Amino acid sequence: MQMIKGGGAALTREKIIASVAEKFICIADASKQVDILGKFPLPVEVYPDGT
Repeated sequence: MQMIKGGGAALTREKIIASVAEKFICIADASKQVDILGKFPLPVEVYPDGT
């Protein structure tokens, strides 16, 4: 499964937490499913110090 969660600006933090979690559970209704990822504009997070 491939997915992009949310449209807010917490992507990096969420990915770090998910990578160390024992389980990752995502609940969404069917209206959120699309055929192709990337049609919705997404924020880009930039960490100047590389953290």
